Amino acid sequence: MNKNDLIQQLSDRTGLAKHDADKAVDGIFDAIADALKAGDEVRLTGFGVFAVAQRKGGKGRNPQRALRSRSSLPSNRDFARASS
Repeated sequence: MNKNDLIQQLSDRTGLAKHDADKAVDGIFDAIADALKAGDEVRLTGFGVFAVAQRKGGKGRNPQRALRSRSSLPSNRDFARASS
């Protein structure tokens, strides 16, 4: 299911106009994204728990250059589905 399918399902199930269902889905996604950007955990009972986790850096290589080129990958914040 993609975003358009979700909007259509919401419209069909609630009787909302498709335009209003689109605004509702965008609002929900924006609220979740804002909470994750703020470092909060998003817990939706019966659906899942989402959080941003710190991922440590590591070693990488360019497969086109084989062993001649190795690089260091920086640490990064990454979206992760937390265990519930």
